[in-house]
Amino acid sequence: MVILNGIIIILIFTCKFISPAVSTPSGDVLSSTEEIENKDKQLLEKYNLETDSDIIFIKCPLTNYSEYQNYTLFSNQNDNTFQIFEDSSKKFNWYLIERKKHMNASNYYCKQDNGLLVKNEFEWIIEINWKKAKQNVEKKIFINKNILTKLCNVSNVIQIFYINIKGALTEGCPNLNQFYKSQLLYMFNFTEKEESKYLVPYKILNFYFKAPNIIIEGEVKLNNQNSIKFFFVKKDFETKRFNVKLKTDNEFSNFYHNENVIFSVGKYDVNKKLIFSKMKKLMNNSFDIVGYGIYQLGYICDKCQEGDNVTVKKTYYFGPKKTIVNKIINNVNNEDLSYKANCSRNLYKFAYLEKASFNGIHVDIKNNSKLVSKDLQQFSINSSHLTIAKNNPRGILKCYYKTPTSYIIKNENFNVISKMGRKDLKHDDKNSVIKKVSQLNKNPKTSKSSNSTLIYICCLIGVMLLIILIICYIKKDSIKNSIKRRKMMKKYPNIYNWWNILKNSQPNEYGKVIVNTNFFENQIKNYGIRQVTFGGDTIKQLNETNVEYKLVKSQNNLPYIIMASHIELKDIKSKFIISNYPYEENFPHFWRMIYEEGITSVVAIIHENVHSKIKDFKYYFKIEKASYDNCEINLLKVKNTIFPTINVIEYSISMNNKNPKIVNIYHVYDWMENSLLETNIEIDKLYKHIIDNNSKPTILVHSHVSPCSRVYSFIYFGTVLETMEKNKKISSPMVVINEIREQRNGGYISIQDYSVIMFNLVNYWVEKELLVIKHYYTKYVQEYSKYRFDERRSEAIFSGNCRPFVCFAIQLSRNSIYEMLHQSQYIYKLDSKTIKTKCRRFYQIQKNSLLNFKNRFPDIPCYDFKSINYDTVQNPTDDINNYYHGNIIEYKTTSGMKRSIIMCQVKTKFAY
Repeated sequence: MVILNGIIIILIFTCKFISPAVSTPSGDVLSSTEEIENKDKQLLEKYNLETDSDIIFIKCPLTNYSEYQNYTLFSNQNDNTFQIFEDSSKKFNWYLIERKKHMNASNYYCKQDNGLLVKNEFEWIIEINWKKAKQNVEKKIFINKNILTKLCNVSNVIQIFYINIKGALTEGCPNLNQFYKSQLLYMFNFTEKEESKYLVPYKILNFYFKAPNIIIEGEVKLNNQNSIKFFFVKKDFETKRFNVKLKTDNEFSNFYHNENVIFSVGKYDVNKKLIFSKMKKLMNNSFDIVGYGIYQLGYICDKCQEGDNVTVKKTYYFGPKKTIVNKIINNVNNEDLSYKANCSRNLYKFAYLEKASFNGIHVDIKNNSKLVSKDLQQFSINSSHLTIAKNNPRGILKCYYKTPTSYIIKNENFNVISKMGRKDLKHDDKNSVIKKVSQLNKNPKTSKSSNSTLIYICCLIGVMLLIILIICYIKKDSIKNSIKRRKMMKKYPNIYNWWNILKNSQPNEYGKVIVNTNFFENQIKNYGIRQVTFGGDTIKQLNETNVEYKLVKSQNNLPYIIMASHIELKDIKSKFIISNYPYEENFPHFWRMIYEEGITSVVAIIHENVHSKIKDFKYYFKIEKASYDNCEINLLKVKNTIFPTINVIEYSISMNNKNPKIVNIYHVYDWMENSLLETNIEIDKLYKHIIDNNSKPTILVHSHVSPCSRVYSFIYFGTVLETMEKNKKISSPMVVINEIREQRNGGYISIQDYSVIMFNLVNYWVEKELLVIKHYYTKYVQEYSKYRFDERRSEAIFSGNCRPFVCFAIQLSRNSIYEMLHQSQYIYKLDSKTIKTKCRRFYQIQKNSLLNFKNRFPDIPCYDFKSINYDTVQNPTDDINNYYHGNIIEYKTTSGMKRSIIMCQVKTKFAY
């Protein structure tokens, strides 16, 4: 007993006089120690620890710990426990603390119960103050086998830890295939036992290696073309996902596993030069490719064996290996003397027009657009097209588009016909059938009757059954589709009724229903142009029904109203909200609206002109973190792109410390205003991606200012699709569009926009196998592709700076003009209170009977900002005596040139 009591006294004495921790060689730890002895004979030692390290070790004596109140305690069963022996009688446990796992914790407890007659307890309370993270990386080391062997063969007192490729902290030295570029190796020196209660790494190492090679499965190296080294990946026209890997050629195969690849899209110009867009990050190193294309993939190595900031690039062509021939038949009216056959020089991004032939006469196009041919008078060329000089061509035009592997040949057969000379094919077919039947009646076939035995009959039946089974096996896919089609026709008769009308109509003819006013209700029929008097002039405005929008609930209590309203349809499962783009001062209210309305997805259709030098547009998103009063916004991740022209950004929004909500922002950045949807932005795929993430989403759609035809194209697509799938009585999309138009001012779309929506509806339902129309679908896609191609042929005679305007004019329609006029009436239209705030001087002068002559028209206020002032030398700028009724409008062209327009009223006689 005496010996036991002596041991207890020695143990307590030792613990009581343990000295304060000594700073480690990295010098990033500070501590203070205090000892307290309470009335229950309990010895308590408490110290504070400040560190900027990512991981630290805390030491607790002995092993038999018990719980301390309700706190989480250390125990020797802890996964991150490492035992270090001092001698044969003493044992210490070192506990590993990681910043990312314990950032919110502060106090840690070590408690030891002697378990003897003397009920003394020994406790350490460690309070950790995590300072701002700072990686004190000692140096970057070029990694190889020899260096790895030298690092790992250290003494027992040196312990090594590393973050493995899955993000977990691991003890020991990693294997060759476990090293990766951003990995850190932490080295601890456990020789400081009695002197230190905690340890930080005395050395942190990072490694670099030689630059990686970019690899895509199935790639084949091609010969250099115009000093460009191409790699070819065989691909069909259907959308396909490709994974990109960064590989090295030895044991360190996973070194670049977590690194991101960058990419850009290539396009040939008219001089056969390959131009690439701005490089962007490829999330998760995978992307979807629609159709064919040329892409440049790269990786920027900040430090590698070859040097600092080394860029590795490879140019890939995704497409067919063999030549593809597209055959087109065109019937040209002989009265259309203006039509000329042509080959577009901008038809494909991944191929350029190299040569052509018409009726056997060949022509080659050189780099300087010079033509080489035996008969140059047959052809003419400009920056956009190669044109056949002859009007009303008759013959075969072949356009050869050169890809990195072969050609895509457009084989167009031109037939000149007259209106009077067209054949009635149905009548001719009928006569031929009657003639053949009459011939058969004159020469009827007779069959000889024969007596057959029962065996022959059975054999015949057996052979017939065998033939039937073989035919069924060969046609099994067709039979399966036929059964599935009948099942879908029974389930969705309305969609098949719609499809039967669509497939038998030309896209441009079917789309005319969108401008047919007889389809709409009376209040939409009365839309038109009306004349009003404003500012002393008679102007024209849209005579629209003044619909009072029912704003979303969250706008009722906000000081600045954001024009956001629901689409109210009873048969849709998703909630659609149309909104104006917020002013910069309204960004906090916009985020708050997203939170309070439970919006899960935002479709932001904002075109980015990479060639424009104007960068003044303010995004409410494209932020990593923001705080507006009680609203916190945090960027979670930029998701893998669905297509190269859509970015998906995920944010977390929290308000008043409530549970955060997640919203995905789909930034569609390559869809120009007042233009048609291009093939690389498919709204059916975008809608499907949103629905896959949330079966009943709340979707907000907006453009860069106010709702336009692009916004309504997506809204009409989603609402028509959901309504027709649920309501079997609706077999016309116009019923749904009409109901939406009744709820809103505007909402006009063109014939071309309507045709695009129909095309995407067909694609969606075919992929969903709701429309089982394999043969008819192929024919429909060909008709639609020809329709889109014909729209672009009118650009043949135009080139240069006027060509974009011509493209716009070709797509222009009455509905397009109405929608632009509608936007101009409501864009940045301020309420009376805001106008009086921004036009203070105007109203101040208007109320002054001695000065109100300065305002020629009292109903046209002008802003104080960018106001017109004169005589500013003698008087201050804001002096009302300097005031002139007008404003200076400043803007930039796409080339970055600044321009100003002075907009003012005609001077009064007192203003001279």
